[in-house]
Amino acid sequence: MIIIKSHNNIDEKQTQISVKEILLIKTTIENVLLDDIKLKPKNIDVDIIKINPEEKENVIKSKDGFEIIHPQIIRIAEKVNLNKWDVMAQFMKVLHQKGIAKTLLMKGVKEGDVVKIGSITLEWN
Repeated sequence: MIIIKSHNNIDEKQTQISVKEILLIKTTIENVLLDDIKLKPKNIDVDIIKINPEEKENVIKSKDGFEIIHPQIIRIAEKVNLNKWDVMAQFMKVLHQKGIAKTLLMKGVKEGDVVKIGSITLEWN
């Protein structure tokens, strides 16, 4: 367990709970990513998981905004609470790792645009 000592008014117990929540969120996202691998080799580094070369299109641009159709990203978005900043930070990291963020930018996404991910709708910022 990681314990963060702080000189402000944050209770040590609250800090421990926050760290536990962050580690749980990280583990949840990693497990969703690993579920997509047919053979789970020992000691796999989640950071090396890349987009399957057969996947042609992961983002669709329409008049209503953008839609991410990558199945793995949809599953993650629908399983985690994206209203928490730390969860959203981890989710954005996955979008960057998968090349989705780059694809969105190349398709012209800008601040305030609507991005649909499965049943989730987000505002890009």
